[in-house]
Amino acid sequence: MKKVTDVMADVTADVAPDVIPDLTADLIAKQRDYDIIVLGATGFTGRRAAHELMNQYSSSYRIGLAARNKERLEALADQLGLPTKDCFTVDTTDAERVREVVGFTRLIVSTAGPYTLYGESVIAACAELGTHYTDITGEVDFIARMSERYADKAQASGARLVSFCGFDSVPAEVAVHKLAQRFDPEDQLIIQSYYTTKGGLNGGTIATMLNKLASGGDNQSIGPDVLVAAGKYNEVAGKISAENESTTPELPTLVQPKGAQFFGFIGRIQRWSTPFIMSGVNARVVYRSMSHQQFLGSYAFKRFGYSEQSSLGRWYAPGSFIMTTLLLLTLTTLGPFAWFRSLLSNFVPSPGEGPSEESIEQGFMQLNVFAESSSGQKEQLQCAFSGDPSNKATVFFLVQSSILLLKQLEAKSLVPAGFHTPYTAFGEALEQQLINNGYEIHI
Repeated sequence: MKKVTDVMADVTADVAPDVIPDLTADLIAKQRDYDIIVLGATGFTGRRAAHELMNQYSSSYRIGLAARNKERLEALADQLGLPTKDCFTVDTTDAERVREVVGFTRLIVSTAGPYTLYGESVIAACAELGTHYTDITGEVDFIARMSERYADKAQASGARLVSFCGFDSVPAEVAVHKLAQRFDPEDQLIIQSYYTTKGGLNGGTIATMLNKLASGGDNQSIGPDVLVAAGKYNEVAGKISAENESTTPELPTLVQPKGAQFFGFIGRIQRWSTPFIMSGVNARVVYRSMSHQQFLGSYAFKRFGYSEQSSLGRWYAPGSFIMTTLLLLTLTTLGPFAWFRSLLSNFVPSPGEGPSEESIEQGFMQLNVFAESSSGQKEQLQCAFSGDPSNKATVFFLVQSSILLLKQLEAKSLVPAGFHTPYTAFGEALEQQLINNGYEIHI
């Protein structure tokens, strides 16, 4: 199997030296052995993603697996009917090996988190070699740093790097932009989302949460425009800004929706409510995408507000509200202390572990979204998915986002290279891809 550097040598052998820098990732990618390599394939989410990709798309795409543990990797391959030659043992601390594996495929589907600890070498290699990339991170501060460091390389190589392709933040992205399109340009648009969920957390997700608490990455003081600032050289927005700052559209001003951090009873949904644990991530991703649309001229809201809350029990059943409130207050207060995180780790799943298959199938996600403009126009949207949000829905969103990226590659309809959110990468095509595969959206 050839390394990507050897492939580049093959395709450029008869090309004048001054032409070589203009070679695109698409040209090089045609020579690669795989369409998809799932990185972190032996983890809890990685195994499920590998199964779903193999079950649904192995006849259309060449799929490989990569992970640290050779024995577990080969056992998974045996379950999936993959030959061992399609397995790659790789430790993300070995940058050269990462670069080698990344060079074998058109797309890396990364489930190897926490990304702050294990993700930089993968993103760096993809950006350099023109390999496209999807992940399920919710680590906003990490992606902001990666964009600052590698956006130029990604644009030069042709790599599209799409983060937040899981439960964080696909439902929020799709809902917000579907509603925004129903409004004429207004002075102000406020959107509020209420999540009703049933499900559990796997060990990898918990490890990421503990790492964020330890590092301070979960600090909500991180600016709401952090991904916009990090993407100043990215996509169309960055190019407009770089070429002529005087004509660059003004970014929408953020407005805090009324009751956005409310603990208590919400009349319009007739349920108890607490702040949604992923609201800090999703709001920043949504703002990045909304700002991008502003640059493109799709929407022109001068002020924009977005918030998320957990929708819990009805007025006569406050039990889940009380327990969730106590949990959030405990994590917020004690999470920064090492002794608490150490204690907590004894009572939660370890990386690679997670809920039972029966529990995952019994889970669900319901999303109610309300939008209101300054002129008084109101719109409402509901989304639904059958299955555990963190474990089944996340895999579903990741797989469909990854397949859509490959479809765009085949149709030559890719957006400009660089770092993307799900909506800046796929636009309305993402909504249709999800609906075609079982996701429910009702207005």
